[in-house]
Amino acid sequence: MAAWSHMHYLQQFFLFMAHLLLFCHMECAHHAYDGKIEILQGEMKRLGVSGLGICETRWTGVGEFVTDEGNTVIYSGGSEDKYGVAMILGRHLSKSLLGYNLINEKIMTVQIAASPYNLTIVQVYAPTNAATDSAKDAFYEQLEQVTSQLPERDIVIISGDWNAKLGLGNPIGKFAMGTMNDNGERLRNFSLAKSAR
Repeated sequence: MAAWSHMHYLQQFFLFMAHLLLFCHMECAHHAYDGKIEILQGEMKRLGVSGLGICETRWTGVGEFVTDEGNTVIYSGGSEDKYGVAMILGRHLSKSLLGYNLINEKIMTVQIAASPYNLTIVQVYAPTNAATDSAKDAFYEQLEQVTSQLPERDIVIISGDWNAKLGLGNPIGKFAMGTMNDNGERLRNFSLAKSAR
């Protein structure tokens, strides 16, 4: 499997992050196989994005497929057509795919060969703020378990739709909006616990 060169890796990493932030919150409801994947691929190509995380796909089942353009789509859904997470890896990035772990309809991981360290992307779709405390607790407990088992040397990116409001002045400073809600507090606590390690 091809590994990214150090400089190419850094360039792609920053492009990936910049555009992932634009799109990872894109809720992909009704994006089944009805042409929406083609739209996303077109945007990836237009913006030079080699990988894209998607939330709320509403696809059932788990698996992967290769599109007509040669991109790899990896998805993790449930038994019902709600929730769901996915990743689209561009043709070149697909060659560096080491593996993936489809946890459930709200969490999945994808590992990419890179240099000097591999990259693991955790794509999430957190319960909404209106969900029960037990559903939120179960999500964060599962996420903690998943992230604690990732290779220690990998660069880890956890992205997705957190359904959270962090409020002004929190870890992302002036980029936070509104007043912190319960999900925002949970996300902040999770992030601070991870950064303390």
